[in-house]
This record gives sequence, C-alpha cells and structure tokens, in this order.
Amino acid sequence: MQYTDRAQLTIVQADENAESIFMEECKRILLELPSNTIYFERQGKLIGIISTGDIIRACREKSDCVKINKSFSYIRIRESMKARVTFKEKRNINALPILSDDGVLIGDYTRWDDSLWLEKVLIQGEDSKDEKWTCDRMIALVRPDDRFADRQKLFNKFKNVLSEKNVEVQCIDYSEVFQYLKLADRVLVVDENEARAFGSICNIIGAEMKGYNYKISTYKNFLERIDAGNNQCTVQIANLQNQGVTIMGLLWKETPYYEQLMEKISERFAAIGQSPTNQLSEVYYKDFFADLYAEEYIDEIMKTPFSVENYMGVNYLRDCQSMYYNVKNGERQTIGQPETYEKTIYFLGACYIYGHWVEDRNTIESFLQKRLCDSEKAVRVVNLGCTGMLTCHQCFARIMTGIELKKGDILVIGNASDNIEGVEILDLCEILEKNKVGAEWMTDYPGHCNHKVNKLYADAVYEKLESVISEKPEEQGMKIEKDSNFVKLLYLDRYFSDFNSCDFEQIGSIVMNCNPFTYGHRYLIEKALETVDFLIIFVVEEDLSVFSFVERFAMVCEGVADLKNVMVVPSGPFILSKMSFPEYFIKETSEDISRHVEQDITTFAEVIAPQLGIKYRFVGEEPEDGVTERYNQAMKKILPQYGIKLVEIPRKTINGKYISASFARKYMDENDDAKLAELLPATTRKLMGTCEV
Repeated sequence: MQYTDRAQLTIVQADENAESIFMEECKRILLELPSNTIYFERQGKLIGIISTGDIIRACREKSDCVKINKSFSYIRIRESMKARVTFKEKRNINALPILSDDGVLIGDYTRWDDSLWLEKVLIQGEDSKDEKWTCDRMIALVRPDDRFADRQKLFNKFKNVLSEKNVEVQCIDYSEVFQYLKLADRVLVVDENEARAFGSICNIIGAEMKGYNYKISTYKNFLERIDAGNNQCTVQIANLQNQGVTIMGLLWKETPYYEQLMEKISERFAAIGQSPTNQLSEVYYKDFFADLYAEEYIDEIMKTPFSVENYMGVNYLRDCQSMYYNVKNGERQTIGQPETYEKTIYFLGACYIYGHWVEDRNTIESFLQKRLCDSEKAVRVVNLGCTGMLTCHQCFARIMTGIELKKGDILVIGNASDNIEGVEILDLCEILEKNKVGAEWMTDYPGHCNHKVNKLYADAVYEKLESVISEKPEEQGMKIEKDSNFVKLLYLDRYFSDFNSCDFEQIGSIVMNCNPFTYGHRYLIEKALETVDFLIIFVVEEDLSVFSFVERFAMVCEGVADLKNVMVVPSGPFILSKMSFPEYFIKETSEDISRHVEQDITTFAEVIAPQLGIKYRFVGEEPEDGVTERYNQAMKKILPQYGIKLVEIPRKTINGKYISASFARKYMDENDDAKLAELLPATTRKLMGTCEV
C-alpha cells in the first residue's frame, strides 16, 4: 500500500453543477499528471471521483463524456489499517481518498507498493552484469513528474541499470508516450498509477491506438518478465529442449478484445449484485452449460471435489472415481488415449488445464486426443493440471517429479511467460476474438470457462502443434535426463547460490510472517543469535496478510540491518506456503491439516535444512493460535529425527502482555501511537505507510 500526498494527486476544481466530464478533458488532465484516479472538488470539499476503469467503461459505451462518481469509498485521517483491510477484502477498490473531518482531501492510499520492491530489485540488478535482460530492441522510459521525488529517484536508478545491461533506452516525456508506443518495443512507466492512466488515454484516443496498450509496462512488470527469462525454469527449459522436448506456452495477451471481455464479465456480475468471482452463479447455469444444460447433470458437475494432494510443495489432483470426474495417480482421465503411441503431449497448469466445471470428455486434453485419433496420429495426451498450479515454477516442479519424458514429447504450459527463449506461445485471446466468444461461456476470466471454450482451445493447440506432432526426429523415444531435486533448482539455487554453510559452525533458522514486524520478532532473533553464529530468516512470501509481502520483507530487513550474520530471504513455495500448509493462512483446521503440517516440516527437514547446514529452528511459544501451536508441536516430533533441534523461546512481554502482531494491528486501527511505539521498532513504523497530518 502506498500513500500519496495531496500535492501529488490529480485534482480538478469542478463547476457547481458538474455531473460529468468530456473525454478530451480527461485526456488532457491525465497527460498532465497521470494517475489511476481523478479527484473532483467544489469549494474545497471532495465531491466525486473518476477512476481509469470508469473512463474505459465509458469509452466502450462510445460515450463522449465520463460520469463523475459521487458515491465513493473513503477513509479519515490516520485510518491506514482500515485502508489495508479494505484493499485486502475488496479487490475492485484500488484507491482510497483520505478526508479530514470536514471533508477536505488530504491524500490517498493506493493498493500498489512497487517502490519498496523496486528499491530492493534495482540494487540487486546493479550487481548483476551478465544476465540477459531483454529481447526488446528499444525501451522508451517515461520521466515522472517533478512533483514525485521518489519516482524521479527510481527513474534515474532504473535508467542507469538499463544502461549497464546494454539496453537501448530513449527517455521521453508524458506528451511523447503515444508517439513512442508506435516506435518502441516497450514503454515503461514507474508504477501502476501511471500505467493505468496511459492505458485509459489509449482507450480515449480509440482506433488509432488499438493494440498498443500491451506495450505499456511498469518497472515491476518489466523486471518480473525479465526474471521469467533468467531463472532456473529457463535453464530447465533449455535443457529439455536441447534433448528434444518441444515446449509450448498458453496465455492471454491483454489486447483491447481481452479488456472488453473482462469488462463484460464485470457487468454480468454487477447485474446480480456481485463482484467478479470464480464461483459460478446459478443465474448463469443455462448460458454456461449451454447444450449440456440439465439439472441432474449440473448437480453432478458442481459437486465435483477437485481436491488436492501436496508433496514437497507440489500439488496433485487427489485420486477420485465418479461418473464425470476421474483421477488416478494425480492424472485426470483423458478420454480416448491410444494403447500404443509414438509421443506424448503433457498439459500442466491450473483451472482450464485440468478442466474445472467440465466432465472428463470435455477437457481440452480429451478434445485434443479425439482430434489426434481422428487424424490417425499416434500421440497420447496426458492431463497433469491441478488447482494452484499457476506459475512456470510450479509446472516445472511437477515435470521433475514422476514424469518419464522422452525425446519427441511435448509440454504445454498454462499461464506461461512470453519471454522464455525457444518457447512457442499460443495467444488464446486471439482464439476467443476470432470466434467472437462472449462472457456467458466463462465466470470471472477466460481460464474459468465451459466446454465450448475448451474445444476452441484444443483446436488451436492442435493447429499450432500439427507440424511438430508429425515430425519423427532421430532417436525418438529416447529417455530424457532431468534433475529431480526441484526444490534446489527452483528455490535454493535462486537465493543461496553464494552461500557456503562451511563458513559457520552453527546455523539456525526462523520462519516468520511479521504482519507487522514487532519487538517480539526482534527479541526472538536476538535470542536465537545467542545459540548460533549464523541465522537465516525465512519471511513467509504469500500475499495473504494485511501487510503485503514486500512490506513485511522490508520491515524484517530494516529491523535486523544492525545485526551481523543474519540473512533474510523469501520463504518461497516450499516453506509455509498456501500450497504446503493452507490452514496457516485461514487459521482454521481441516481434515488434511495433519498431513499438510507433516509434509511442510518434512520438506524443510529433508531437502532445505541439509543443503544449508541448518541444525536449529527457533520458534516463539504460541499460547493463543491453535493452528500455529499444532505446527510447533509437530516440529518437536519431526525435526529431531533429522538432527535438527527445535528451540522454543518464551515470548517477550510488556506490562504482563505478550507482544503480538495482532495487538499491533488493533492499535493501528485505534490510532494508539503510544501503544504502537511499545510494540513496533522505529523501522517498522516508518515503513507502515501511515500519513503524517
């Protein structure tokens, strides 16, 4: 979450009876000071707002003006905790104006906090000279307005890093963005506020800028795209391709058609008084199931379990037998698989890959298998999709476990990056646009779709792969060699490549969420350092807390900056993640909690701790949180079996009460600065994003 002062907001003084504003005026205002939100004042009081989403909707309705929204959410001064909770619970709200008691606009909060993330990544980037940073020929870098000192600082640092990476950079002003959208490969702005502003201006301009929106990126999005082309997934892809495996990625590029489709989806949900969700409403059963609509059929489909097994941070569909949904050994049934075949096509990914809301015969894989059989192709299709398999890292972790790849085989990866060399990308949005697919065949986005969309996707995959399927390379069928230690490849090598455990005698570890970082966390760290000579702090990486991961990570880094021999790293997908231990985040028990607890701890003990030489794991005693206490008790039982000592440290108290992050959040909500100062280090208070008025 980020605070912006009034002086940096986009504010318009409205006429007395103003109800709307012309599109051309919106364009002029946003070009002067790009922002996600335009605030309208009258006689010193905030009377309405317009978001970039409002502008885009008006453009799609072909209106020449945008209605000023006079019914809007806001917060009062010093209600930063309320803002955090609002952003966490209401994903459709991206900005909250902050008003004084008499209605004067003080500033605003936005849900994006790119600056903390960028500071860390750009500093790391300056030390890394040999990575391949981009395939783009020329980058246009947009200068921020002089009113934003922080953005100016990031702009200058990013410009220098790009220069060191030998990327061709052209620095431009706001007024030149639309010229360079046609000239450059990519136009980069500092943050999401600016990106959304220019995206909405593209919509105002209309047909002339159609298809150029995708070129506008924030620094964060750009660097994440580069990271996708430089991490261990890329190394593994290159290794597999060199051995004769073809890899294809599926994704939806955010074209104007995609944006229109998403807007129609939002309108459908709004019509029934809901925000977009991946849950299918009964109101739309007839549209969604189309020719298959029947009450008994829907009842069977909707009660399909889609339950998940997890092993070492990798999700598998749990085995199941039923009328329409069948899974064996983590593989969903593909109808029509041939008994003899020359090669195999493996599908990996989530939702539309494993086939949510459809029966076995109507998955992408079954449709593709039928077409291959009809074409007399000796090819088997295997469905390895699973809920939660959202990233390339997760897909490749699955590939490395239990799949016997052979030369000539094909991997189809859902939600792939478009910046991995050698990977052919199929833009599914083109398929939807070509077939004029509407919102009625999906829930909240094109991956949560029905059988008719699956058929279109399957046909597109067949046509894209037809020439590869027909090829018969030399030594086809030869077994592919791959490294099965995916935790090392996808996590340890990323964060510990330069770490040598032999440099220290006693290495310990702590896993912390720090929501936020308190004196209690600091106390636990200091007590741990009395036992070990090097301490690794794993900060829980999931973004399911009131404070974002980048905020919590920064709090810990700043909070221990004065301590020697302390290393702070993200916990990644294998330590206390929603895949490995989901109950930790919902603070509720389930029938699977014992298994999840044991798997999470065993993965740490068997794979992570030995690689890092960890002999101690420190925890604070847990008198209140039943789920965390259950986890601690399981560690006491499991860790000693692997030569790891669990040390439980009594929690620090103040005035007879335990120091707790939940108390800190409570005092934030109550604006009790005195009590916050007792619980939180100055470094945490500085990073919490509260405004001083």
